[in-house]
Amino acid sequence: ELERRGLKGSVAMGRFHLLRARVLGLERKYAEAVDACNESLESTAYIDRFEVFRTLADIRRRMGDTERALDACSEALSINNNNPFALLTLVRIYHQRNDAQMTREIAGRLQVLWSKADPDFYPLLELRAILGGRSPS
Repeated sequence: ELERRGLKGSVAMGRFHLLRARVLGLERKYAEAVDACNESLESTAYIDRFEVFRTLADIRRRMGDTERALDACSEALSINNNNPFALLTLVRIYHQRNDAQMTREIAGRLQVLWSKADPDFYPLLELRAILGGRSPS
């Protein structure tokens, strides 16, 4: 039906699969979430692939596959190397790997980017929790 209506491979389907991947990730259905990311990549324009790779990095991190999470994050950062949410994902990965030096280095970039952010900005609170050695909520 999707093919008949010309939706297969459309931008709308790419976004649908990305949203589906996020929901599946939250439900801890990681294998299905990875598949949804891959489906999203099939119909997503290059510039929009950033968010798919960032989502894939976060899902892989949650799976405990930090090596492939780093690969996906690297892909996202190759598209937009200063995106704070990709950098936060990278901080999460290095924190999970217990790499304190890389965690602090990348967190420092984020702290500069977010120096004028509202003190209640949730990603900033999460970053501070990571740097303080606590698990983020």
